[in-house]
Amino acid sequence: MGLRDVLGRLRPRSAPAPARPAHGAYELRVELLHAGTRSEGRIGRLYRGGVEVRDGVAGEVVEADGRRFTFLGDERPHLWSTSGWTEEPVGDEEP
Repeated sequence: MGLRDVLGRLRPRSAPAPARPAHGAYELRVELLHAGTRSEGRIGRLYRGGVEVRDGVAGEVVEADGRRFTFLGDERPHLWSTSGWTEEPVGDEEP
């Protein structure tokens, strides 16, 4: 058994973002880190017109195309943390 055989059996530490159709000008891509483990984490990246939205401030909210995106910040205190952008439900909210 060669090195390529061994490497072919190893599970990648991160999984590419699943394909998700863009709705309007914004698209959220989520990278899954350490997939399938107790340390599974996520990094959300927001794109507008195909260009990544950078330099967000933690707590920043972007509402567009009937969707709401919130920037959680870049810090990852734990392997299983979620950082970057996330999408929150819009509508049917209680006051």
